[in-house]
Amino acid sequence: PKAWEEFWRVWFRTYFHDRAQADRLDLIFPPNTIQNCGAVGGYVLGSIGSFDLHEQLASISCPTLVMHGLADPMPASYAVRINQAIPGSKLVLAPEVGHWFFVDGTKIFTESILEFLAKVPD
Repeated sequence: PKAWEEFWRVWFRTYFHDRAQADRLDLIFPPNTIQNCGAVGGYVLGSIGSFDLHEQLASISCPTLVMHGLADPMPASYAVRINQAIPGSKLVLAPEVGHWFFVDGTKIFTESILEFLAKVPD
């Protein structure tokens, strides 16, 4: 478990603007997680590119907030494309925020959600 924790801590560093955030993560890997991690990762990575749900996004009719940290290794163009596909959705692009928006950019994450929810009709 300790080796897994260190591996993922190193891996996760690239997903944060503030790389030290990875050192503060409380990572717990029970034996079944360690045992199944390779297979699950294989399924996830193996499915990339085999489906595209962008056309279905236009059917979303509820208020939608799309958030993306500009320090995320995933390109912002993904979030922009999702935002453009969902009618009336709102996009928040945050500098100095990585993949785990709620950890790396807690303040803008919370403020954006509260502001969005305040404008959602009852």
